[in-house]
Amino acid sequence: MRDVALREWLLGLHRPVTYAEAMQALAVPHMRDLTQALEILMEQDVAAGRPLVAALVVSRVGPLPNRGFFDKARTLGLVIGDAAGFIADQQARLFNSQRQG
Repeated sequence: MRDVALREWLLGLHRPVTYAEAMQALAVPHMRDLTQALEILMEQDVAAGRPLVAALVVSRVGPLPNRGFFDKARTLGLVIGDAAGFIADQQARLFNSQRQG
């Protein structure tokens, strides 16, 4: 899976999606392929000082990404106190930057 295609697809939706929705829409055969691509996007976004586009991919049981997202974010040096607040902030920053761009 190309991370560029994933980034463009996610930003084009203007809403969060579940892991299952992303896998189906992009014909990703394995969850590990999707999570690896999302981790690459996270690395790129942190390096560029952008909000995390991977924050748009959430669990089917709730409005937050899976634990691996938060583990990766912490390894990239991000401080996450309140998970829900962190995700809400990332999503708001993404949506606001799309309106401005």
